[in-house]
Amino acid sequence: MKKTTSKQISLLLSNIDHILFLLVCIMIIFGLIMLATAGPASSERINISSMHFFANQIVYAFCSIFIMLFIAFLKEEYLIKVVYIGFIFSVLGLILLPFFGDVNKGAKRWLNIIGVSVQPSEILKPFYSFIIAKILSNKQYLEKQNNNQNSFFSPLKNIFITENGRFFCVFLIHLPIATLIIIQPDFGMTITITLSILTQLFISNLPWIWIIISCSLILILFVFCYITMPHVNQRIDLFFNNGNALTYQIEKSLASYSRGGAFGVGPGEGIVKYHLPDSHTDFIFAVAGEEFGSIPCLVIITLFAAIVLRSLYLSLQTKDDFSLISIVGIVTYIAFQSIFNIGVTLNILPTKGMTLPFISYGGSALIASSCGIGIILNLVAKTKHNNRINIIHIKY
Repeated sequence: MKKTTSKQISLLLSNIDHILFLLVCIMIIFGLIMLATAGPASSERINISSMHFFANQIVYAFCSIFIMLFIAFLKEEYLIKVVYIGFIFSVLGLILLPFFGDVNKGAKRWLNIIGVSVQPSEILKPFYSFIIAKILSNKQYLEKQNNNQNSFFSPLKNIFITENGRFFCVFLIHLPIATLIIIQPDFGMTITITLSILTQLFISNLPWIWIIISCSLILILFVFCYITMPHVNQRIDLFFNNGNALTYQIEKSLASYSRGGAFGVGPGEGIVKYHLPDSHTDFIFAVAGEEFGSIPCLVIITLFAAIVLRSLYLSLQTKDDFSLISIVGIVTYIAFQSIFNIGVTLNILPTKGMTLPFISYGGSALIASSCGIGIILNLVAKTKHNNRINIIHIKY
């Protein structure tokens, strides 16, 4: 039995994409290094242990890698169940936020569950991309799923098979979810998820009219938020109005890059982080710019690009539209979130309050990103070896 189990583990490990897995692990390790240097400054401001954020992030990192591999090794039937459960609980979390959410800087984005802060919108993203891909998959795949009596889509067969029906299903699902996120308020997350879905629509061969309608709706959403939401209006106006007291973090962020130069002042030697309230989360890349310099920062950007490009390459190796659309959706939100975070620290984009995937402090963000990579690894492994044995469900 031990010999059989060993062979099963070996088979599973050989099926996952080692390059993508290694790239993600490198990013997580760099995130731990950054938390070790940026965390003490944030801890000092709130009078807690200097290693509080670093210690927590180590736990989150191990949990994330375990969850990533757990998802990567699941059979398709179990993966689908995990995704549905994760999606349902994430949506329930979004519904509960207005009533029970913790208020932080005027926003309700976190639920306190047994002393642990959870951000439902972060947890939602990988599962949401998966489900949207299910809806947008080609007709043949949906018909195959409908042959399974336990399929989620069986009662909705006639709706999902038509192009118009699939688009309206996506619209009807996304509208309430986007509304729940935007009332937190979290405009940045709403835009990120919406752009990810728009990308999935684009590659799913829907008629161009639906793409145009989707872009128009996003533009209307943007204008509506600008007019009706003071914090969105304020951030956009301040982006074009440097010097105001409310652009303090941006000024300090730019000072970090300026002071760091090409190779930085050295790990732990930065001083600007003591003036950045979000130095361990939203502005952690600016801390990296000061302490490690612009050259290492370019290396990190290159690693992000490598994760995105590797995922896109792997998506093209898959044998079905569902896997392609799902992988593209997941990697797209990771890419957009990275661009938004780094762009804000460089004053290229208005502030959005978004973390940097795999690097910023936070269990919800790290676990969610790792879930997304786990799904990608699973779909790719299925393509590499359709008959692989599942370590989670060993038959004796």
